[in-house]
Amino acid sequence: MMAASQSAPVAKGAPKQSHPDANAVKITQGPRVEHVTSTQAVIAWSTNVSASTVVNYGTDAKSLTERAQTPWGSLTHRVTLKNLQPGKTYYFFVDSGQAQGSGTSVRSGLQQFQTRPEGPILDKQGHSAQR
Repeated sequence: MMAASQSAPVAKGAPKQSHPDANAVKITQGPRVEHVTSTQAVIAWSTNVSASTVVNYGTDAKSLTERAQTPWGSLTHRVTLKNLQPGKTYYFFVDSGQAQGSGTSVRSGLQQFQTRPEGPILDKQGHSAQR
């Protein structure tokens, strides 16, 4: 794996980028699952320029048919996924597009999380605890 300061060798005949777009959107942190309950999850990430905030998700990794988003124009992105099924594995990726200054977009890799099972959580003494 190359260090960030090294550049990959350019093959002969490959197009050169003489002026790479410094404003191209990049994910700088995350995405990460900040909080999960039996019916909700909060997904968060950061980008280097203001961009849209979209999470595509579902229970089938090959068919992410659900979408959640928030208003455009942020460096810090946070989306709450609602009406999830208890005890299920969900798969997701995030999209940040229409980046300010460049119109570029970026997509994360596929990630997953599991919702908590339905019913109360009991502490060591058998008392109901908050989910």
